[in-house]
Amino acid sequence: MRLSSVVRVGLVGLGVALCAASVKPKPQAGAAKTEKNVVFYETRPKFEWPHRKGSTYRVVCYKITADPLNPRSIVYDEINHTERNWTPPDDLDFETRYELYVYNDQNAVVTSWGFTVGYEPAKVIYPEPQAKVRNLNPEIRIAPLKYPYVYYSFEIAEDNSFDKLADKGFVAHRGNVREFAGQDNELGTGDDVRYVPWIASRVLKPNKTYHWRVRAYYYTKDELAAGVAPDPENALGRSEVVGQFTIPPQSGSDSLANVTQITRDSTNTYMPTLNKRLELAYVMELPSGGREIRTAGATVRAGVPVFDTGREEFTKSVNGSVDLRPQWDVDGDGLFFDSDRTQKIANIWYKRRDSRGYTQLTFHDKNAWYPSISKDGNKIAYQVYNPQVGTEWSIWTVDRDGRSATELGAGEHPQFSPDGTKIAFSQKDHNGDRQVWVMDANGGNRIQLTNESDNELPTWHPNGKKLVFVSNRAGNKDIWLVETDGARMVQLTNYLGTDFTPEFTPDGRYIVFASTRGGEIFHLWMGELSAL
Repeated sequence: MRLSSVVRVGLVGLGVALCAASVKPKPQAGAAKTEKNVVFYETRPKFEWPHRKGSTYRVVCYKITADPLNPRSIVYDEINHTERNWTPPDDLDFETRYELYVYNDQNAVVTSWGFTVGYEPAKVIYPEPQAKVRNLNPEIRIAPLKYPYVYYSFEIAEDNSFDKLADKGFVAHRGNVREFAGQDNELGTGDDVRYVPWIASRVLKPNKTYHWRVRAYYYTKDELAAGVAPDPENALGRSEVVGQFTIPPQSGSDSLANVTQITRDSTNTYMPTLNKRLELAYVMELPSGGREIRTAGATVRAGVPVFDTGREEFTKSVNGSVDLRPQWDVDGDGLFFDSDRTQKIANIWYKRRDSRGYTQLTFHDKNAWYPSISKDGNKIAYQVYNPQVGTEWSIWTVDRDGRSATELGAGEHPQFSPDGTKIAFSQKDHNGDRQVWVMDANGGNRIQLTNESDNELPTWHPNGKKLVFVSNRAGNKDIWLVETDGARMVQLTNYLGTDFTPEFTPDGRYIVFASTRGGEIFHLWMGELSAL
């Protein structure tokens, strides 16, 4: 392929004067003839024509040149072609005019084309034109181009001059095409969705209009063989498309749908946890200053969990002791929690629903908080106060019988992943702000997912691909969602006050969380995630 000039969106079919071959036979009477002026977006386009069984064809492809002495040169001349279609065996050149003639076995023209190979404009399938996007880390999706040796540049700016960018990215076509089943939930059918995504890496501002620009830079196969992002200046050519979206005001506007209040007590209720039967356990503050754990059952009405108004006492405060951070056992009949009910130092405890007894699992001389049970029920992760490290807390694991307590390293708020192989946690950075991390269950392979503001209390989505956490990055403690590769980030709640301790329902459709919205007391609320 040769280098060619830039072609922008709006490229239209170039008029091509269809001329006869240098020795073009006259059409015979009754011969079918169609003439088409076409722009193809593939370097090996497919040509089809009317066909009679047993017929043979001569296919002649010419390149149109600027040489007045030789304005037309033969590129391919294939005789005795027996198929009803033909595809060039090699790539044709971009922005070059061609003519193709198909002759039947009586040397009559069956059909003919005048065509060029152009640069296909990227088709943005999300967001829609003039869309309102509630995600502060928006995603742009484009339909994959027919030509695969392309890099896409994505740009977001506050004005259409694109002089000052709010964010940008450069993504290869190959290896980044996503494919999902449509409504029939089966791949390989007509409603499949294919696209190349790019997710903004920066948190954008609400109540603003942003302009986006997507460019497709074309290269040869050999130029991309090394797998290194190429220089846009060396591209064969490019296409371009622009648009805009608006992020509406966020104040008082949740991305969660159908947010409803669950508890209405006169004292604080928070730290919810749900078992597979949708039974809710949470912490209630007592007038004495102690804390106890309450439970409530749920019924599902029209697909929505509705929690019982009657609450059962699961733990009982002793002399003002504080029971906090409950986590259901894997069978849903016991609770792990931390409590200072002995010696006023918090440790990890366990209690069964059918037992009056309490079992102390850890015996640290510093506070131990936030138990999380592994999928197989054999390990509990938790945090221990450690003033010897700059982050002040260390993450430990212990067997469910209290044996083999092991320190994994700095961190707090540990949460086992649904498959038990990872632990999400938060850890203070050099600025004293917490960031969300993920590590292997043995403490290795630590990966940081957030890098600005204060982020804490990560909780896994049941599919293991997303986390929700609490962050003040928008100026208020709200609940955010991040995918485990750290790319896409979504603000889920946005009300004045504090939203914290999020917990998913077992199906991942709803989030239960504590909030002071509407007053100064924490109540439990629930919102629907599936509407995002």
